[in-house]
Amino acid sequence: MKKHTLLAMGLLFLSQWVQAQDADSTLRNLASQKMAVFTGLLRQMAATGLDISTKNKIERTFESDFLADGEVYLYNDLNNQFGVNPKQAAIPYFAQLKAMYPNGAHLKSSDFEISDIFYNEARDMFYMIFRTQRSFSGLNALAKKEVNINKVIDYQFILTEKGQLVMDIAGGWEAEGPVNTPLGLDRSLAEFPGKKVKYSGSIVPEEFKIEEAKKLLTEATRLVNRYEELEEVKADRDETPGERKQRKAKNKEEKARLQKELKKAEAERKSLITNRLNIRLGFGYHVCDSAVNHMPGRIGNYRFTNWNVKADLQYKFTGVNRLPDGKWQKAHTVGLFMNYGKQTGANINHMTRVEKDQPSLDTTKPSRGFFEAEMGIMLREEFRLSGGMGFMNYHLLQDGVQSKGSKSYYSFTAGLSPRLFSFLEMDFNVTGLLIDGVLKPRANVNMVLLFKARKK
Repeated sequence: MKKHTLLAMGLLFLSQWVQAQDADSTLRNLASQKMAVFTGLLRQMAATGLDISTKNKIERTFESDFLADGEVYLYNDLNNQFGVNPKQAAIPYFAQLKAMYPNGAHLKSSDFEISDIFYNEARDMFYMIFRTQRSFSGLNALAKKEVNINKVIDYQFILTEKGQLVMDIAGGWEAEGPVNTPLGLDRSLAEFPGKKVKYSGSIVPEEFKIEEAKKLLTEATRLVNRYEELEEVKADRDETPGERKQRKAKNKEEKARLQKELKKAEAERKSLITNRLNIRLGFGYHVCDSAVNHMPGRIGNYRFTNWNVKADLQYKFTGVNRLPDGKWQKAHTVGLFMNYGKQTGANINHMTRVEKDQPSLDTTKPSRGFFEAEMGIMLREEFRLSGGMGFMNYHLLQDGVQSKGSKSYYSFTAGLSPRLFSFLEMDFNVTGLLIDGVLKPRANVNMVLLFKARKK
């Protein structure tokens, strides 16, 4: 009973530690995705050609899935382009956007500059600031004037837990000072020794909200693009050849600019998400012997070198953090390590014991192959510790008659995997093979291709 209790406590401690290490990157990633979808929907809601039902659907999505409880105030760029614009409650802002700009408006937001995570002690709340350059232009139908405003806006994004993780926009206003300036009495997490961003609620509901909003954004974008295409066809009928040529050149230039911005935004989004899966495929050589002190001689004698191929599947389970230069540091992984290869009969003869009256190994023929599978971890994707089982086949000889033999065994591996390039690594492994109750040493070197994939 004591052992089970200690094991449970150990697993609980490990899970909390892993969660504390990984929470910061996970929350930043989700928050960045949600803000990107919010500004995308806001842009299409203001655009020309979007029907009122879709605009209403976007507004309901904002209210239910993006805005914090209570009255959220946003920067008001709808009416007055002179002086200081007061904040406006989000719901009236959306209503006035539709009423004042029935013919649509252009609302664009640049890539975000993201602050550190701050902590509000009074509310026991974590939050971030998302800063963006926002431009708004269009004809105000009520005031009958053109409005053109370009401001740097800060969105406050809060992280709370209500049985499940909740990530919402608490407000937006004109930016003041550096993005990492705390609000009021709030302080950065760096000022709280040992304070970590933790959450015990599920993040799945937030991920579901983001995916649903992305579908709505895709549909709204399709409608807006369709409207613009129809308007272009209509204009094409009424224009002179010179005007048509000038408009098409301008549209082509604008399309190229937008494509460039989209690629830049896509690259930025990808940089916020780490690749969780490592797939490693390699090829190399190995040597074995009956005792460790015999190994140097075997390594120096190429006749006893045997080949193997390997395939590893690893998952980064903790230590996923961004470095100051924006790159992702190497993380701790847990994974499955598989080996397949062949070896000489002489090599197997060094590892196995032949009992009296039993067939002897035929050292004149190569073995029929071996396969091993191990489970283990790689610390910082570099130092491997693993263990598992293997199965090898070979040829036997008794009184001149050949037969086939096989043997299973346990294997335990430790090794180093220095990374030469982002896609290329070396493996230097030492393995202990427990064959018939006796530990036999093996050393191998592999050249490994590294493929990284995202966990969906």
